[in-house]
Amino acid sequence: MIKDLRKIPHILVAGQTGSGKSVFLNCMLKSLKAPLPDSECKFIIIDPKGTDYDMWESDKHLMCPIVKLDAKMAVHKLHEVSELIKERQQKLQDRKVKNIEEYKKKTNNCDMPYVVVVIDEFADLMTVARKEVEGLVQYITQTSRAVGVHLIIGTQHYDGKTLPGAIKANLPTRIAFYARTSVESRQILGERGAENLLPCADMLFSDAGRAPIRIHTPYID
Repeated sequence: MIKDLRKIPHILVAGQTGSGKSVFLNCMLKSLKAPLPDSECKFIIIDPKGTDYDMWESDKHLMCPIVKLDAKMAVHKLHEVSELIKERQQKLQDRKVKNIEEYKKKTNNCDMPYVVVVIDEFADLMTVARKEVEGLVQYITQTSRAVGVHLIIGTQHYDGKTLPGAIKANLPTRIAFYARTSVESRQILGERGAENLLPCADMLFSDAGRAPIRIHTPYID
């Protein structure tokens, strides 16, 4: 299955520990890196566990060093992303264009690469600075599509405290890995099904509220 991230700009990836979330997120980054040089696509990786993204540390696609084991620094990085969005919005306004695609055609340069922000273990950030993180994520998801900034959130905790309705509403594209109960499945997808998945690498993909499609996650060594 191939999807254009520009059409599904922000994604929620949820499921139990060990179900395959981090493997999937790494595969997604690799699939973006393969066709796009670092001048056209940049990654910002926030990894509270500090173990799942070491392979990216020296990669040219990284926009900044991986944020590890430091929730406060992660919040600071989200502030920087929000400022980047404002700067890009001003550039679009100056050029009198509506989005990044029109900007690239009009300017014919690479000063505005796509930026993919991956936040794994999102619950850790909500524990440290819930109100601030909630506001930043809402702002980013509501304003960043036109300027080429995409947010992908991974979490093993998906109750109302970790993922309040205001955040979930702005993450209409959902990927559910194995969930223990149908109630947990509904918390992720809005419907049952994830409780019937295999415990590893099996997922349901729901594009903007459409009926979920079952997919097996690839593994790239």
